[in-house]
Amino acid sequence: MPAGGLLVVTSNQDRTFDLQASNNEVIFLVGKDKQEVAKARVVSPDGRTIVVTVPSPAKSGEITIKSRGREIGQAGLTLTEPPAGNWLYIVMAWFPIMFFAIILIWLARSLRKDPGWKLGEALSEHLEEKILLRDANNQPIFKTGTQEPIYEVRYKFASSSSRVIAFIGLFAIITGIFAILIPATYWFARTQEVPELGPFSTFLIAQAGIFTPYIANKVFSAVRPPSS
Repeated sequence: MPAGGLLVVTSNQDRTFDLQASNNEVIFLVGKDKQEVAKARVVSPDGRTIVVTVPSPAKSGEITIKSRGREIGQAGLTLTEPPAGNWLYIVMAWFPIMFFAIILIWLARSLRKDPGWKLGEALSEHLEEKILLRDANNQPIFKTGTQEPIYEVRYKFASSSSRVIAFIGLFAIITGIFAILIPATYWFARTQEVPELGPFSTFLIAQAGIFTPYIANKVFSAVRPPSS
């Protein structure tokens, strides 16, 4: 039976259950070491049969039946998942990656409209180069009235292994996050419980080490004295 459905419990003895609904309880398993108590109502004059609504977060397992504060017995409960609900959970779990894919496709199309944008240049270091200006006789040109030479500033692209590593590492981290996020979101949608993700924090911190070469390169560039 699915969660949220009606569970019927029948006894072979009269007056097993109290005619007062508030005195009849069924305890369901809803998580690891977690239980939920649901009130049951009697639907037969002889007190043999009760009906209770299965809580949405309930899980398959042993249920405990009580009446007037005493335990009547235990029974096994097997819950099934409705197909429509299962598809809904899957859509919810995959929504983050679908949203990310749509944004990525939109970004790629936007960049393709710019003829001057190239991935190789985006992953390269932009270096500043000073070139001494010379006249037709190959002599340095100085500023008027001074002996200070005039330089022309040009920019060039230099291959950057640290940027390439960071670029690949970024997608590796995104892949790892989605690999964790999809089943975690499915679990949350299915049970309304936040899964324990503590052990994965160490994994994500370790993945962040991929950016170390890029960060070190930027720090070195910031503290390096400017070239003359």
